[in-house]
Amino acid sequence: MESGTLGNPAERGLTARQARALELALEGLTTKEIAEEFKVTPRAVRKWLASPEVKAAARRLRDERLRQLAAQALLQAQAALDVLAAVARDPQAPAQARVAAAGRLLEAALQLMEAADLTERVEGLELVVSEVTARFSRRR
Repeated sequence: MESGTLGNPAERGLTARQARALELALEGLTTKEIAEEFKVTPRAVRKWLASPEVKAAARRLRDERLRQLAAQALLQAQAALDVLAAVARDPQAPAQARVAAAGRLLEAALQLMEAADLTERVEGLELVVSEVTARFSRRR
């Protein structure tokens, strides 16, 4: 993991040791190896990594990485769809390949429609929650 991924550990509620232990764990080091690095017991490392602050930081890092991977996948999605469309339209391609490509195109279209629908629904729910929260806050 590149240095500084956690930003300022104190801003995330982590000690410097917790932040470094998390980085090492995310790099794949075992609890024992991390303990050796800090000259502490594996139990101490397990305690650091089990803290709510470290777990929350790990979730944030995971979510950030997933967003990055999703963005990279989206950049490649159009090229993949173009290949599938070309195979589906190619009269020289075997019928089985054309049918498979057409099927994958239809599946992709359906998944994209479902994702767009879910996004719209979540945005609507967030708006309702925001309005209810605002009303509740004004009553206090």
